[in-house]
Amino acid sequence: AMMAEDIFFPGNELPLPNVSPFEKGDPEVADIDQRINILFLGLDRYLGEPDRTAARTDSVFVLTIDPYSKTAGVFSIPRDLLVEIPDGSGGYYTDRVNVVWETGEFVYDNYDGGGAGLIKDTIKHNFDIPIDNHVILDFEDFIDLIDEVGGIEVDVPEYVADYDYTDCNQCPGTVYEFSPGLQDMDGVTALAYARIRKGSNDFKRIERQQLVIQATAEKALSLNMFTSPGKAVDLYKKYKDAVETDMNDFLIPGLAKLAQQIGTENIRMVSIASATYPCPD
Repeated sequence: AMMAEDIFFPGNELPLPNVSPFEKGDPEVADIDQRINILFLGLDRYLGEPDRTAARTDSVFVLTIDPYSKTAGVFSIPRDLLVEIPDGSGGYYTDRVNVVWETGEFVYDNYDGGGAGLIKDTIKHNFDIPIDNHVILDFEDFIDLIDEVGGIEVDVPEYVADYDYTDCNQCPGTVYEFSPGLQDMDGVTALAYARIRKGSNDFKRIERQQLVIQATAEKALSLNMFTSPGKAVDLYKKYKDAVETDMNDFLIPGLAKLAQQIGTENIRMVSIASATYPCPD
């Protein structure tokens, strides 16, 4: 098992307990005072499919926020990584991490917390990362969010293409090519860039997903979407019905304030790839 401190902030020795982010008092005005670990799950569901369709999690990453040092980390877990999964009766079995949410939600009978509970327990067991909150979104929400900020600019590191890409069932394929350099992307294009599998491996896909996440955060910050709690709450309300989360509404103003303080330059993005895959550079 890897320790969360080693993964997220090597050299950061702050002993931050994992407790409620708010001090006692009025949660609307309290400051976030503890690290928060938020699990994000992106469902691999074709566009137009019903919400309750069983789906694997195409992307799994943890956003961890250290409000003391005003830094944040994004830790991505490859979808095909084998992990030990609680079997519901005290034991464990091994399978890929991208089936965990679906198993807890649709296969087990009344697992505590459902799919989200099972993957939180799995991440705690395998990586020693306690998860405070989770956010589950599917790709239609992802498209809307990027279009809401007016598209993003991504610095594409290397050529990638899929000549038969599709994001819905029974749809004809579309050609997508991305050349190195700065590229403007709307929601649909950014989604294709993040999801392409042809001629690529899972670690490269994680890298592309992280580039898209970072570009979206940069655009939202540049539009001052987080400068006032009111703006952040308005944006959150717009998307609240489009995501499943256990995050309390009272957290949003504090998180927005913290996001503005942190800025994207203090977000460290890593994946477990460096520990499981030889990296030539």
